[in-house]
Amino acid sequence: MPLNLEFTTIIMIMLVAAVAAYPLSFMHNRKIGYVSLLQVFYLVILPGVVFNVIFGEMLDIIKRPLNADTFLNDKVISVLLMLSLLYTYGGIAIHTLTKTMSRYFRDEEKQGEAWLVNEMFHLGFAHNLIYSGAVLSGTFFALLELNHVSPYGPENGIIISILNGLFIGIATVLGLLFFKAERSWKSLRFFFAAFWIALVITAYAAKPYFHELRQYPLMLTMLVAFSILLVVNLFIYLKRVKGHLRILFRFPSWLLKKIK
Repeated sequence: MPLNLEFTTIIMIMLVAAVAAYPLSFMHNRKIGYVSLLQVFYLVILPGVVFNVIFGEMLDIIKRPLNADTFLNDKVISVLLMLSLLYTYGGIAIHTLTKTMSRYFRDEEKQGEAWLVNEMFHLGFAHNLIYSGAVLSGTFFALLELNHVSPYGPENGIIISILNGLFIGIATVLGLLFFKAERSWKSLRFFFAAFWIALVITAYAAKPYFHELRQYPLMLTMLVAFSILLVVNLFIYLKRVKGHLRILFRFPSWLLKKIK
């Protein structure tokens, strides 16, 4: 299997494992010290594997010859990629801390200011930072790959890249649904804005290479994953619009009842 396909497959497996571990009760209940096994997995194991694989793949890509046309300078993309990874891990660290602290609040303390601040960082800030950072990291990594001549020929397997993209997209959607169980979609507005920016950049950068995408497995994987997120995003938007229209059409009858 080509190195880029191995890379995307490892990322896919780790992301699926992260989502699959969330519903398991023993991952929440078993602890190392005060921290649950789930949070240890998110804070230590997951980033430890993923970031090492990313760094190794990044070094491999940079060694390749540059394409005649590049979307952005390698140095700029590398800096943006490192910043995105940093923010992603920062979000994971904040999430682990606030999630762990939330388990030790007594019921009578859950209306206090300390609880509200902790929940704001846990549910809103941390999740937006994680999801936005992850989406932008994938985008900048795909752009870095696109800057360089592909070592793969036209016969490079396309099925694995598409499957990896499907699993990454589905795993991300499941992660968003777990969040939705605790908060509304409005809390992820920053993430959805970052996603649309990433989608536009990725689509624009990939357009000149449309017929050669099978030679760029990272970019192909990201486009497939983004397609799934796009469908979900549009579904959420249309559902909200439908709800607003329903309220609008009900308003006159409601107003008449009030007048009577």
